Amino acid sequence: MKVMAFCILLLGFIAFLSFQPEANDREKIQSEAVALNYAIYRNAVFDYAHKVKAPGSVPPDTPGLALPSGWLNIRPWEGVIQEERDGRLYCYVFGPAKPQEVAAVMKLFNQSQAVGWNDGGVFVRNGQPRPLPPFIPHGALVSLIRLD
Repeated sequence: MKVMAFCILLLGFIAFLSFQPEANDREKIQSEAVALNYAIYRNAVFDYAHKVKAPGSVPPDTPGLALPSGWLNIRPWEGVIQEERDGRLYCYVFGPAKPQEVAAVMKLFNQSQAVGWNDGGVFVRNGQPRPLPPFIPHGALVSLIRLD
């Protein structure tokens, strides 16, 4: 009887160790990780842009960019501050993302109108379409703010 109980316990333990999350769970976890990584970089770039208010690129190694210690770039996120034709400064944070990752970012930012994606040079979001600069690749996740 003890041998039978031990075998059942051993089989249960083996089943527990071999458990793999389903593909949908893995994709959701990965999308949330990408969203959080993007959000950290985006917020640091936006804070930096509000302080500096000068055109230029804002890579992750920019001095004065307040990224947490140990933060790693999961994707090649980019930040650019650019003066537009209307004379105002805009800050763009963008990078490659899958549709489910874009959705995770939008969820993280409570469906903010400042978060969307580039569809053929146009910022796609629930509001008015807005043309995007040509340096933002098609399909990229994009956040933008106007610096006033």
